[in-house]
Amino acid sequence: MPESSDQSVRNTRVTRQDLKESTRVEIWAKAAGRCCICARYMVGDTGYFHTTLVGEIAHITGATNGETSPRGDSSADEHERARPSNLMLLCHDCHKKVDSRGMASYYTREILARIKERHEGRVRSSTDYSSHGAAMVLRVASTIRGSRVSATDRQISETLRQSLLAPATPDARDSRFELELLDPESAEWVWARAASELKAKVDEVLDKARAAGDATVVVFAVGPIPVLVLLGYHLDDKSDVRVMPATRRDDDSRWLWSPAPPEQLRFELEVVETDESAEDVIIAIDISAVASIDRLPSTVTAAPVVRFRSTVVGPQVVESREAIEEFAREWRSSMSRIEALFPSARRIHLVAAVPSVVAIEIGRAYMRDSQPELIVYQRTNIEEYVEAIRLS
Repeated sequence: MPESSDQSVRNTRVTRQDLKESTRVEIWAKAAGRCCICARYMVGDTGYFHTTLVGEIAHITGATNGETSPRGDSSADEHERARPSNLMLLCHDCHKKVDSRGMASYYTREILARIKERHEGRVRSSTDYSSHGAAMVLRVASTIRGSRVSATDRQISETLRQSLLAPATPDARDSRFELELLDPESAEWVWARAASELKAKVDEVLDKARAAGDATVVVFAVGPIPVLVLLGYHLDDKSDVRVMPATRRDDDSRWLWSPAPPEQLRFELEVVETDESAEDVIIAIDISAVASIDRLPSTVTAAPVVRFRSTVVGPQVVESREAIEEFAREWRSSMSRIEALFPSARRIHLVAAVPSVVAIEIGRAYMRDSQPELIVYQRTNIEEYVEAIRLS
């Protein structure tokens, strides 16, 4: 009789393990519903008059280690073979081909792993976009008639949501920059301080926006006209910047563009007098109101005057995107015409009654090193204009 043994024979047979639903979803998602080999789209097939999935999940290392299992000769157990890293999405034809007796030796584990990695990598890179653009927010607060005025957090959030924008950083606080210019306008040093702080803050925002993949800079700013012109000057027109309008609405939609009016707003240039030898020119801009030039310093009152005005004058006339785009076009065109009319001009003295978004656009449109020096004036409490900033 054969000798008996207390040692049992170890069962090395690997059986097929059912795949978890989460694993199936992961494989379909990583492949974007396409065969990893031929790229056939396998979602929504209607060949039988109803929608069905026609893809199949294939094993790289065979599901079992039996002789009939393609690429099954491996020490991996059934749990390792059922992991997403060992699975790939194939159409029926490609699945049948890679598992066929004649092709299994060609489609090795290494080859299939490379095909899977390449296809899923392409899916990741080609779908690497968001329905929301990345944004950096710059909020500028100022003192207007003795009170601090700025966009609220709720208004900023609603504006970004409606504009399909989102903070460019995981922590939204890292995508928001604050600048408070709360000094009284009557102080002699206020404009120099504003110029220094504005440049430093705008440089910081633009640098962070570039580092975040050229994120959009969204600006919420209120303040005296000279400050806003200076802000636009530092923002310039070469970066992806969206300046939002400070409308007269009091709710969360205050900084959103209004619908375009039935009749498009127009702008026109009126040349009151010309003098080709003049080195100084006064430009008065009438949009929110009529800009008065009677209280300019006596040293410039003798200069020729040019007026740039909208066909409708009022505080709410530039609250649509179409209106500010029309202003930007006409303003740039008018500046070129002014340079041609006054070829000797070295200084332009600007007096503007405009909304904040227009003041910022004036600064963005200024062509440094090629246009005459731009001197922007601020009206004081005693109705006099004082020089505030100079752009050159």
